[in-house]
Amino acid sequence: MTVGRIGVRPESPLDWITYLEGKLNAQASNSQRYLDYYDSENKNLAFAQAKFSEIFGGMFTGWRDNFCPLIVDSISERLRVQGFRMGPEEPADTDATEIWQRNFLDADSNAGHIDALVQGSSYVTVWGDSEDQPVMVPESAQEVVSSTSPAPGASWPLR
Repeated sequence: MTVGRIGVRPESPLDWITYLEGKLNAQASNSQRYLDYYDSENKNLAFAQAKFSEIFGGMFTGWRDNFCPLIVDSISERLRVQGFRMGPEEPADTDATEIWQRNFLDADSNAGHIDALVQGSSYVTVWGDSEDQPVMVPESAQEVVSSTSPAPGASWPLR
């Protein structure tokens, strides 16, 4: 495989590692921009800074207003998993709720919600523990990437 050719499917494990590493680096770089806004690390809030300078002079030098966390957190606070059903008429699935609780996702899912709202995606890794019980951990889009197979007959959209 020539890495980077559009529509070419990675063949060997090394091809896949190279492809996914490139995809992860691009995704992490893109999401960092949004994390910087959320964490108030971005200095480009000049739309407010110019107006404050005009009115207050140097009184607020170095001050930045950042409403990004307020907006994201207000949405995240309203996202609560209330239960699981396998169909519209089905009763709540108590096994799924028990797995959710055992993995502390009633508290930890908020981190995944914030990552998804800020970065555009988030992930949950799932595996079986020593007793073959599911273990689920929210992961940041800066640390995880995924790739899916295209529909039969479609080309691989590699970049």
